[in-house]
Amino acid sequence: MTEPTARGNPRSIAAYYDQTWMDYRMLWLNPANRALHFGYWDASTRNHSDSLLNMNRVLSSHARPKAGQLVLDAGCGVGGTAMWMVENHGVRAMGITVTPSQVTRARRYAAERGLGAGALFSVQDYCHIALPDDTFDIVYGLESVNYAPDKRRFIAEAFRVLKPGGRFVVQDGFRSDRKLSGQEERLQESWLAGWLVPNLSVRQEFAAQAKEAGFVDVEDYDCTENVRRSCRRLYRVTMACLPGAIALRKLGLRTQVQHANVIAARDQWRALQKGLWGYGIVAGNKPTQGAKT
Repeated sequence: MTEPTARGNPRSIAAYYDQTWMDYRMLWLNPANRALHFGYWDASTRNHSDSLLNMNRVLSSHARPKAGQLVLDAGCGVGGTAMWMVENHGVRAMGITVTPSQVTRARRYAAERGLGAGALFSVQDYCHIALPDDTFDIVYGLESVNYAPDKRRFIAEAFRVLKPGGRFVVQDGFRSDRKLSGQEERLQESWLAGWLVPNLSVRQEFAAQAKEAGFVDVEDYDCTENVRRSCRRLYRVTMACLPGAIALRKLGLRTQVQHANVIAARDQWRALQKGLWGYGIVAGNKPTQGAKT
């Protein structure tokens, strides 16, 4: 497989987001949220845009940020959640991503919001963070950790850069089972490949890996039903756009990466409906100095 389409490769991921930016910009996010993630629906959610911000609220309820703390957004996209954390909780945030164009946009958006040094962004791989041990009070990954081919490597790096007593949160998609039929696996692979995701963990396996790495008080939650409506919206928007996308692809006006992105947006819903994957949260703490792990 050539590097431009190699799943989990940082350069491939950057190329994917460069080519699909307009899809996200036109069909998903807005200046209020700058969100590249799914929305979280509950009794208080009014519309799509609010659901995207509500996902940030859910994240913060598990991360428990306090004013003045230093937070790492691992796989920050264009900075929407990091900026929201700064504005709503008074933290200092650092966002890292392997996509240079996302860093450029995130810095511009943060400047437009007047966040100054409160929100900093850089091009880095969250499996190899160029910062010392015990740097952050909170490390979170919002729909970014699945891009890590080796989830244990990300967990270990998050543990390293967290301060003793620091908080770790991941909100992402998780496969429902390791045992899928051939047809089910092909459907699962269709949307993962289109989004260049190398693999999904089972949520309970990921939680166990966090414990193995040294995290304590690890909890995991299934919140698939809260995200289902957002996944369905993506499917419906995609189906409305699909005939045009196919025509543009045939005319050579959309790349294979862009077309695969559309197919993935369709098939993630089909796979979700069949129960092949779901949405979950895993959270835990790095032990304080001297605590048993």
